[in-house]
Amino acid sequence: MGYLNWQVSPKFELGILQALVWAGDDSIGGPQPPAWQYMNPLVFLHPVHYGNGSEGNLFIGLNMKWNLSPRHLLYGQLMFDEIKVNELISQSGSAANKYAAQAGIKWFGPWGTKGLVLQTEFNMARPYTFSHIRRLSAYGHYLQPLGHPSGANFIEGLALARYHFGKHWYASGKIVWIRTGVDTDSLNYGSNIFRNYLEPPGGEGVTGIRLGQGAESITLHTEFLVGYLLNRKTNMKIEARYIQRSQGIASDRLLTQWFSVGVSTSLRNLYYDF
Repeated sequence: MGYLNWQVSPKFELGILQALVWAGDDSIGGPQPPAWQYMNPLVFLHPVHYGNGSEGNLFIGLNMKWNLSPRHLLYGQLMFDEIKVNELISQSGSAANKYAAQAGIKWFGPWGTKGLVLQTEFNMARPYTFSHIRRLSAYGHYLQPLGHPSGANFIEGLALARYHFGKHWYASGKIVWIRTGVDTDSLNYGSNIFRNYLEPPGGEGVTGIRLGQGAESITLHTEFLVGYLLNRKTNMKIEARYIQRSQGIASDRLLTQWFSVGVSTSLRNLYYDF
């Protein structure tokens, strides 16, 4: 990976990412160690990938953060896996147009409420995004997608609230809604990033690919937590958490619930929701 970050102004930050995933062996099973040119630190200068027939999977991303005000933070990301500009402009729905996007906003101290943070976010990934010709060069690791737990071919909306009140008490809530188009009858509709993106229904070169194609699977995740900080120096705390999650297609939806109470301590325990 190569990353270039630019603090455009005190309130605006821009980042550019280039990432390459390659398999440990070639298409016939021979060893394929990383070329030294992969260590090139300059973003957008990748002569190996374009010049010597590399089987690697290249990604280019853009991210931004904008402090609209002392209480409002706007952020977003845009990732291109593969783009055919002429087909993108014509909106033909080519399977080769693979990209993902994110947009979100954080609101600190809304309505003058000290200790309260609200956040809302939208995510999407076109069918076949993060996938490649070979499973080993998909954007994943140990058969787990790295870009998003849902893989691709999804839209997601989430809302979060965090509230610290008093010297020790805190609470949080989270609602996540995801709509995914999943495979049916062994057909590759683009949600499984470890399948060959050149094998969509209709064959290679087919057009009319749309977001959410395939069987509709809905995920609804709700989570609530309340905690009490026992020791600030060691971050020792006691927490109670409730989670309810439903997932699946309409005819086969699984509902699960968890309730937990625990005591934990850590010198550094940070969580990030992207």
